[in-house]
Amino acid sequence: MDNQSLWQSIYQNLDAHHYLLAINDLKKIYKDDPSLKVNQILVKTLFNNGDYLAAKEYLLERINDYQNSEEDFKLMINIFKFNHNFVQAQIIINSIRNKSFKLDVQNDFNHFQADYKSENDELINKLENDLFHIGGKKLSNQQIIITESMNLPVSNYFDGAQGALLDPFLYPAIRFNILDILRELQINQSINIKWIDKKAHSINPIDLLPLAKTKSAVNIFSIINSMFGQQSPIVFQNMLKTFSLFLAYLYPFNDDVITDYSRWVEVAYQLQIGNQIDLHHCDEDYRLIYEWQLRLLKMVDSIK
Repeated sequence: MDNQSLWQSIYQNLDAHHYLLAINDLKKIYKDDPSLKVNQILVKTLFNNGDYLAAKEYLLERINDYQNSEEDFKLMINIFKFNHNFVQAQIIINSIRNKSFKLDVQNDFNHFQADYKSENDELINKLENDLFHIGGKKLSNQQIIITESMNLPVSNYFDGAQGALLDPFLYPAIRFNILDILRELQINQSINIKWIDKKAHSINPIDLLPLAKTKSAVNIFSIINSMFGQQSPIVFQNMLKTFSLFLAYLYPFNDDVITDYSRWVEVAYQLQIGNQIDLHHCDEDYRLIYEWQLRLLKMVDSIK
């Protein structure tokens, strides 16, 4: 059957609500023509057929293209919603600029969450409790819990996250992940977190910057790029990896710790190439940077 005949069959099946037949033909076309048009028709048809997981998989291939119209935006949110990816759905809703449209979508989402909570109390309590008590588990188990927690209603995610962030045994990378999600959720409430100094600190997620936009990240990566980007590609990649971890581990106080950007890069480079640093000939600030980096490297090595 040629494409013209396939499309004719697809539209006939869509009109008759024979979604499965239309889906089979759409998948054949999509293999050779993964265009936005085919993707959108396939995603919408999968959704109408109740195949929400498959709809999400195809949606993710072109997710940026689903933010250009209210109809596509609603479809995208509904797909995350019906997959019970409540946290991701709320983050997407937060990005809507049209206030009346945003209010309409938010109200619908709130009703859906409320219905889900009334029918899935046992599962929600388990996922929230797992997140709350995430510390002390192996990193692989913490990662699984983080993934599963994205299916919590937003208020339950927030409650579980608060407990997790106070756990001194939470891996720094997991703490960063949770903080970044709370930032994207635009949580506007002071909370306490245990940082790598094992002390409690009060922060408000809505005040946090994305890591890439913090002063230390912008300046550090700029220096790394200018020093190694063209001259030493391998060193460049290693330094990027090292500082991506350092910055995430120090978040949200990385700008307080990293203030002398050039020296931080210099010390990291010397450590990377294995040079011995004679601390007797260094000033106090240099020694402090060196101690910080040794501490961070030990934390990185401890989870390998």
